[in-house]
Amino acid sequence: MSTEIARGTVVGNGRYEILEEINRGGTAIVYRGVDRALSLDVALKVIDTGADAKVRVPLGAVKREIKYATKLSDKKNNSLCRLMNVVNHGDLLILVWEFVRGSDVLDFINENGGYLRENVARNLFSQLVHAIQTIHAQGFCHRDIKPENAIISDGRLKLIDFGLAKSLESAKTRGIGTPDYMSPELISQDGEPKTSKYDAKACDVWSSACMLYIMLTGKYPFQDAQHPNNVKMTLRNIMDGRIA
Repeated sequence: MSTEIARGTVVGNGRYEILEEINRGGTAIVYRGVDRALSLDVALKVIDTGADAKVRVPLGAVKREIKYATKLSDKKNNSLCRLMNVVNHGDLLILVWEFVRGSDVLDFINENGGYLRENVARNLFSQLVHAIQTIHAQGFCHRDIKPENAIISDGRLKLIDFGLAKSLESAKTRGIGTPDYMSPELISQDGEPKTSKYDAKACDVWSSACMLYIMLTGKYPFQDAQHPNNVKMTLRNIMDGRIA
């Protein structure tokens, strides 16, 4: 079964109606839908768990995303996107999220001239730090903090996407996250998988600092301006502590 669902399709025992696609990744498609019981817009993350899925998504990772998002849903923190429900539609697993209408931080930066004024960046970064503190207090790390995973709506920042989240005590995976925001201890020089536990809190802090740098300057801290798409060069700059 494909993760593509036609507009007007109703899922979740008639509760949620698909309205339009709003994002597409390697393992899921996100749709804007409506909760017909509450007359409320929602974001529906659709994952194919069938045996013939084009991309096999580890169910353990999906279960972790649901587990950690559920733990956060009862926390009074407006900087975190809430998971509202989980439903099945055939072989499709659908995570029903709070719908945040706005721009992600990267688009917000571009809409505001390529970088943000210090007072604006300070306000948004304060909200990001509050969200990260709440996550860490619940015993897990986000592992993919970046501008694309934070939405700005009416001046408020909401952190989204817990697909790579993991327990602070079991974070041992090498090279997890988006290269531009990865801390040095996540990068293996010999290409071998990392087996020792790293400071996952510190890695989230590093990523958030990279995000702040982009908000203030409009530039990626470790990208080589002459080779912006060269991931190996970016990772080497991170390892060497070389600001591009």
